[in-house]
Amino acid sequence: MGRTHAILTLLCVPLTQVYCKLLDSPGQHQHDGQLLHLASPTASFCPWHRDSLSLTPDWAATERSPLELVAGTCAGNISQELCVYSSSTFGNNQGIAFLTSPKRAARLSRSTSLTDPLLHSQTERLNMATNPKWEVRAIPGKGMGVIATSHLGLGDHVMSATPALVQDSAIFELPDDQATELRARAVEHLPPVLRSSFLKLTTHDDVTSLSERIDKIVDVNSFELDTVGDIEDDEGEKGWLAVFPDISRLNHACRPNAQYYFDPLTMTQHVHAVRDIYPGEEITVSYINAFQTHRRRQKKILSMWHFGCTCDFCAKNRHHIKASDERILQIQKLLKEFQDRTRQSKATPQAAELLISLYRQEKLWYAFYEAYIFAALEYNFVGEAQLATKYARLAIEHGIASVGPDDENVDTMRKLTKDPWNHWSWMYRINLREASL
Repeated sequence: MGRTHAILTLLCVPLTQVYCKLLDSPGQHQHDGQLLHLASPTASFCPWHRDSLSLTPDWAATERSPLELVAGTCAGNISQELCVYSSSTFGNNQGIAFLTSPKRAARLSRSTSLTDPLLHSQTERLNMATNPKWEVRAIPGKGMGVIATSHLGLGDHVMSATPALVQDSAIFELPDDQATELRARAVEHLPPVLRSSFLKLTTHDDVTSLSERIDKIVDVNSFELDTVGDIEDDEGEKGWLAVFPDISRLNHACRPNAQYYFDPLTMTQHVHAVRDIYPGEEITVSYINAFQTHRRRQKKILSMWHFGCTCDFCAKNRHHIKASDERILQIQKLLKEFQDRTRQSKATPQAAELLISLYRQEKLWYAFYEAYIFAALEYNFVGEAQLATKYARLAIEHGIASVGPDDENVDTMRKLTKDPWNHWSWMYRINLREASL
């Protein structure tokens, strides 16, 4: 067997430059560093080579893949195998670990964020543990949190970070013990500083083992991502879950004063203030990312407000709580009208002004951009170019902070400001009503 393994190594390494090894006894346990790991009986010695269709000529010809297969970390079957891949140089040498299939890992290896060493050097304060504008501090009843030490205005940068661990959503199709083992091996293979930051994240309850701790950290600190990297996945493939240790310092709030968005090109999560934040105030985000959840369902504008959040500023005053519930109900009804592009819709510019007022009363700062988009469109729908432009400008300003400068709806607003008269929305509702007469 030893000679066979040596021959396989010679066949695989020149093609992929990925270090892999086959255990002499499939399924045997090994103790490697801190964790005990199990090599899957179905693990392939050279999954990159077997999945030859995923290796394009350009990638196959490169001298070395930016991702290394972590030895003995594949589980599943040949058609649906997941392995651990890592890079110690990603994110200005912070490091990263991916838990995904050989096919997707091959595509990731061609991504600009993994092949361009200068890309991350251009990101403001990337993966910086400290910032003169905030500090990590103990908060009574919350554990650790991030407190502003100087004023932050709308759109001001809070932090940017690359993930430590990125999981393919297909991991949920593996047996629990195999998924736990793969996560443990992935975290074990992170660079020491990043691994330490990861393991310090909250679990929200007691754990009895390191592998259980890792599972709980992933459960309570993961962000959902639609796309990772700038290489398109095959249609129908599932999304990702990513853990950003730096961003997980920020506590959750249903009405946060900061918002994050993910840039697939650089695989970086950016956080910006969505309203004025004053010294001594906690900086918060919403871990219920309704923006991303919505975009998986439909590309058009829909509500980005998560109505499961309670009124966290009502101080348990039942009258305030009732008023808040009534406002949210009214918001829901208005949003249905704005989404209705038929002549039966009751949406008007005045209704959009009401929506803005309701968002302000509910302190939905991170969703203001949505309300301004509806106002810009409703004014353009009836031929009010100046007011449409006014609200489109506000939508851009808030949208850059909430969803990023490359968001498709932000781009729609840019086009409207340049030429509202030739924008698709110009006189839309007027023309619709006249056509129905």
